Amino acid sequence: MRYLRDSDQQALRLAGDLDKAIRQWLAQRGVDGSWTISPYVDPAGHPAVLVKMDAHAAGAMAAGLNELHGHGAPRVLP
Repeated sequence: MRYLRDSDQQALRLAGDLDKAIRQWLAQRGVDGSWTISPYVDPAGHPAVLVKMDAHAAGAMAAGLNELHGHGAPRVLP
């Protein structure tokens, strides 16, 4: 049986935690979007994730982050 390395397990945990956080954040704002989070281990051996989002979810997150940092909302493409 093959076991996952610690870095693989950390990447999986990170992806799960990020997915949950994004789902909750978007739901609290009434945003219906789609996204995919892919865990991986980078060439240096560090856990990492790739995030792919549709324009609706990405625009809402960009606006929220800009608001958090006191910047104006970015223009969202139709």
